[in-house]
Amino acid sequence: MMLPFNQSKTMKKQLLSIIALLLMSHLSFSQSDAEKALLDKMSKEACDKIEKAGIKDKDDAEEIKMKLGLALLPVIQDNKKEIKSVLGLDITVPDQIKMVGQKLGEHAVFTCPKFQEVTMLMLKKDSGLADEVNERLKNTDTPPTAPPAAKDETVMGKISKIEGADVAYIYVNTDEGETIKLLWLEDFQGSTLLTDGTYTDKKFHFIFVKKSIYQPQTKSYKDVKVITALLKS
Repeated sequence: MMLPFNQSKTMKKQLLSIIALLLMSHLSFSQSDAEKALLDKMSKEACDKIEKAGIKDKDDAEEIKMKLGLALLPVIQDNKKEIKSVLGLDITVPDQIKMVGQKLGEHAVFTCPKFQEVTMLMLKKDSGLADEVNERLKNTDTPPTAPPAAKDETVMGKISKIEGADVAYIYVNTDEGETIKLLWLEDFQGSTLLTDGTYTDKKFHFIFVKKSIYQPQTKSYKDVKVITALLKS
């Protein structure tokens, strides 16, 4: 359920504060696998909503901020339980919802081309905000830099089966009709969702990394996808 943002001056101020904070933040990329998985999921959802937000070149800065905020905040509302459990933030607390918006914006700026386009348009339309951002960046100890190339990958789908003896393999059927084989090598965030036997016909977001493991039988290395986190879709 969406919050009635346009009915509350307080919520409107929070919405605009979130946008300003994420634009002026000193970016940090220290994330756990679970946090990255959640922000990957939220960023994708936000990107889809921004595409449909109707932001146009003729919009002024305030209109762009409002449309962008109205695209981001429902995503935050829809993921409030995972935000609480993974990020430890309560979106009913004004300062904490700003922190969530800042984290989402920092993540989306590197994962959503449309978000990059919209923020650049907003800075172009608001010279005062652009000057403030430039001044903020100038005064930081170290300038923000792009994160290192991400090794984690994401797949979304339903589990068709889990099998294995010494180690388990999870077979995931994606929406594109592919079957992805993931190695369950160690404990990971969300693994309890697979141990209670209720995962059938449920869709999940899986985070995995590609690794090469040695096989004594063939005396060679085999490429595998090792699951590192899981979130409900």
